[in-house]
Amino acid sequence: MKLSTIAISVAVVIGAVATSGSWYTGKQVEEKYSELVTLGNNALKQLEIYGVKAEIKDVKIERHFFSSDISYNLETQIGGETYQLQGSDKLYHGPLPINRLMKGNLVPAMVSSEGKISSPEQLKSYFTKPEVFTHQTAMSYAGDVSGQFSTSGFKLDDAMWNISDTSGEFTLAKSGDYQLAMDIPMLSLLDPITKMEYNGLRYEVKGKKTAETYRYLTIGDYTMSADSFRISSADANKPSLTLNKITSKGDAKLVNEDYDISGDFSSQVVVKNQSEELDLGQLKADLSMKLDAKSFDELMVYSSQMQAGSELTDEQNAKVEEIGKTLLSKGPQLHIKDFSLTNSKGKNQLALLLNLKATDFSNMNNMSDGLNIFKQSLFDVTLNINALEELAKQVASIDPEQKATAEQAAKAQVEELVLQARSSGLAVVDAENIKLKLEIDEGKVKLNGNDVPEHQVENAMFFIMLGLSGMGM
Repeated sequence: MKLSTIAISVAVVIGAVATSGSWYTGKQVEEKYSELVTLGNNALKQLEIYGVKAEIKDVKIERHFFSSDISYNLETQIGGETYQLQGSDKLYHGPLPINRLMKGNLVPAMVSSEGKISSPEQLKSYFTKPEVFTHQTAMSYAGDVSGQFSTSGFKLDDAMWNISDTSGEFTLAKSGDYQLAMDIPMLSLLDPITKMEYNGLRYEVKGKKTAETYRYLTIGDYTMSADSFRISSADANKPSLTLNKITSKGDAKLVNEDYDISGDFSSQVVVKNQSEELDLGQLKADLSMKLDAKSFDELMVYSSQMQAGSELTDEQNAKVEEIGKTLLSKGPQLHIKDFSLTNSKGKNQLALLLNLKATDFSNMNNMSDGLNIFKQSLFDVTLNINALEELAKQVASIDPEQKATAEQAAKAQVEELVLQARSSGLAVVDAENIKLKLEIDEGKVKLNGNDVPEHQVENAMFFIMLGLSGMGM
């Protein structure tokens, strides 16, 4: 296995270990710390779905009057190879830990800790610092843990990963609820064809303890922001696409047996060639999903394996197919309430609401059965003609050789689209917009507010799909 893959996996392990520690005063250290090592190792077992085995071992505690020294090994097995990371913590006993007292902090705490995890020798060349993880943590007498942490930047040449030093802060309540905020100044990935780079990335989450029934579902609220996300070609002569001023927020919760997810996204879209930067407008998205929690949780296991590069066996693929059918049979929902791009001339937008009924898919035999699984579902598109022309002109202007004729070419392109929309019979076209609205409810189909007769539904659906393809949708 490549050292780059190993280093990435080690970073995942470090993050898991960081959440497993807790510190107690005086004579309680040995007893309580060993209990939490057991809890930490139980948490690390979840990494096995990524092909990583990890265990905290060889814990040594040297207790003093005002503090205790703890050392341990974090043993990881990846791709048949074993690596040792050295961990060490300095625990300052309460009620007034000396390290806090020397900083003028007089708030009582059960214990305060400072610690680090050091890279194994084989991976030191990838990290900017020998200590790949450091933390300062305090535990209150109520059992809540809070602190700050930082991670070393690393660069993996063969995978072209590059991440800056990061920093963050966290709170872990005794109940299991938690808060996490993390700043990543720069994160990039370059393959032989494409480079992707985040700048000024910040992620915050307020999470709740997940029930044992759903081990892989995240519950809580999140916000994400970034100064920019840029996608560019390895060929410097080709244009790049940048999303500036990114903001996103959302939440995930359990409602009865359903996993409900919702979120929104906003950014400014910019295209840049060698000599010019063009603002294509503001991109917005607002979406939500409702899925059967048990089925989705089971799918997460196999999804994680595939993301880690593991191929599924025939038996596992059959299981994934079975779970997928169960998920679809439980009445899932997908709502894209608003997906839009707004420029100086207008707004292009679409909405997609898919609501499926609880269905036995083994009994589906024809188009009518297929349509009957939908209830109150729609596909609604509004394309503003002036906004389309502006967008087409900007896209054409990216090529310096086409810039002089970009406006004329864009006008001709949009006129052709309007002509196709009118002749297709699928859309409603006026002086300002091209509109299409398709509704399906309990087997009944409406197109632009008009009922599609039952005997024409199958042919209508075929031509709708064909027409949408021809219109570039």
